[in-house]
Amino acid sequence: MIRTHLVGVFLLIAFTITQGMRDVYLSSTLRAFGFFDTVFIAFAMATVFFMALLRLTRPDDFARIRAQWGLMLAVNLATAGAWLCYFGALKLVEPSVVNTVFSGVSPMAVLGLAMLGIFAADRARAMAVERLIHIGIVAALVFLGWVVLSGRSGYPDVSVISGLGGMLLAGVSGVIITAETIFAKRMNEAGVSATGVLAFRFILIALIGGVAAFGFGETSLPSIPPGEIALMAGILLAVMVAPLFLVQRGLAMTSPLTTGVVTAFAPSVIFAFQAVEGRIPHSGWVLAATLVYAALSVLAVAARTWFVAAKAPAR
Repeated sequence: MIRTHLVGVFLLIAFTITQGMRDVYLSSTLRAFGFFDTVFIAFAMATVFFMALLRLTRPDDFARIRAQWGLMLAVNLATAGAWLCYFGALKLVEPSVVNTVFSGVSPMAVLGLAMLGIFAADRARAMAVERLIHIGIVAALVFLGWVVLSGRSGYPDVSVISGLGGMLLAGVSGVIITAETIFAKRMNEAGVSATGVLAFRFILIALIGGVAAFGFGETSLPSIPPGEIALMAGILLAVMVAPLFLVQRGLAMTSPLTTGVVTAFAPSVIFAFQAVEGRIPHSGWVLAATLVYAALSVLAVAARTWFVAAKAPAR
């Protein structure tokens, strides 16, 4: 059991690292290549990969997915909306800011979506202390907004419109992906595997990227050497697939407390990758915001874990 937990921790750490690599690489690629070119290649490659994997490992899932076509449509719509917003945010503000806002809105999104009747079967009410911590997270995001809009981030010359637009897109992405997670969990509860969801969830966004890039002349691929396109496609496949695999396995092998603690530092890890890459000047203000967010997230997870343990029947 201890060994399994340690492996899970390693996988979650690897997830935060590969996610950091993904976001920093995407930020760079979105500026070097066309927006919809990147969207199309990234999600078409991921769809082909997971579809082949599903055919090899869980062929029975195809029938289950057909029976849950309504939920799969909802997953596709939410996935497309969330990732398009996320990609758009990466074009406007630095990756660590995008990921902090994206992650930070999730607790509030869960509560808001529950009020609209969108929730999984195992939903739980937030405690008073959790609500206080969530207010603290909102304050941290407001502070981060001030950092970006006052020119203290890694993009000091970003305009108010671009900075505000990037943060709003990241926030909207976080809300929508929370809804997508709920829809995907409902599919899991109906017997569809995680691989089955991954095989079909990117179809709509890949189609949107392909139609926009090639149908409306928004592509820059014809002017790019084939070798460079192939290299980009391979890297995009790796950086898109690796985090999905690692977090899926890591979640299954660790406790919610461990998962929450490790993933809380994802924005700080992304900040570190930005510094290593060197394209984006590092800002101590942004680093401070990511660390405050991480500390509050750890407190929230610890409070939830304590509450669940206290409510559990004594043996």
